[in-house]
Amino acid sequence: KRVWAVVGDSEEAQDVMDHLMDSGKTVFQVGQDDGAHCASVADLNKDPNMPKCEVLAFVEGEGTSVADAMDDAVRLGIKGIVLHPDVFAFGPRASKCCEDVGMPFHGADILSDVTFGDQ
Repeated sequence: KRVWAVVGDSEEAQDVMDHLMDSGKTVFQVGQDDGAHCASVADLNKDPNMPKCEVLAFVEGEGTSVADAMDDAVRLGIKGIVLHPDVFAFGPRASKCCEDVGMPFHGADILSDVTFGDQ
């Protein structure tokens, strides 16, 4: 099963995290909330005792948040990016920065598109 990191501090991000965990995923939160596992994408995968994050899910962000995290995502070996609720919500900059580095990305409403047993 894939290990996900959800980037965002909104109530929607919390709902996405809960849904992913209910779907059997290991999930970390990246954000400024008190309960977040780390403050930035750069801080992921630092603890060798924790599973390595493979998927980044950006929730209700903007293209700049994806662009700002891209170098770290590549360095960390992230396998793909999910833009929730869809690619259009993040504007063309998000998809362009993923394409520029060859990072697979998908737009998805995680709350309805991800179910138990999905990768």
